[in-house]
Amino acid sequence: MKNLILVRHGQTELNAQNKLQGWIDAPLTTRGRETAKELRQVLEPIKLTAAYTSDRERAEDTASLILAHRFPEVPITTEPLLREYYFGALEGQDEGEILRHFLRKFGLRQTLNCTRRGSGFPQLVRGFAALDNTKQAETYPDFKARAQQLLDTYATNPSDGNVLVVAHGLLLSMMIHLLAPQELPAFLLKNTSVSILTKDAAGFQVRAVNLTDPATIQTLLRA
Repeated sequence: MKNLILVRHGQTELNAQNKLQGWIDAPLTTRGRETAKELRQVLEPIKLTAAYTSDRERAEDTASLILAHRFPEVPITTEPLLREYYFGALEGQDEGEILRHFLRKFGLRQTLNCTRRGSGFPQLVRGFAALDNTKQAETYPDFKARAQQLLDTYATNPSDGNVLVVAHGLLLSMMIHLLAPQELPAFLLKNTSVSILTKDAAGFQVRAVNLTDPATIQTLLRA
């Protein structure tokens, strides 16, 4: 494998309403579909040998839009391990209300620490789990193990080309965090943003994170 191209799905109706999604789903908005089509044009000159998507509609639709009209056709493999973090009883709740829950339970300083590069992401995930009174939310160790399993699997992929992965904000962030915590942006990944992991003898190296500029994406993937 040359590059693992990580793409967050396009904007959904729940994204537009600022609500947590996790394992529940919502259709792409018009904007979400349009940005996926724009990314298709950006990636059109880039050779892809395989594509993987989570089993949520928003990721599958984004992948299909990106790969539409490509010749030769790139096979898409649906992978349940690529699902988003499971928020348990918090799924579907308003993000503003979740922030208020964080502040009440953890205080301002600890809540702000969740946005710090490096150490903030684990605190954020642990915070979600702690806020779920039903104890259904995915634990940090389980979520970390799921992301590591994905990285280990892709590291052994025999393809010598570029592989597309379309999934979700927290899941892709965890994959990046495991490789280079300081590269993860404080406010996580944008819809239809591109992050690039390059394979070498030592494993994956984080080459770029949260890209939205077409010229930059093409330049890095053509190098």
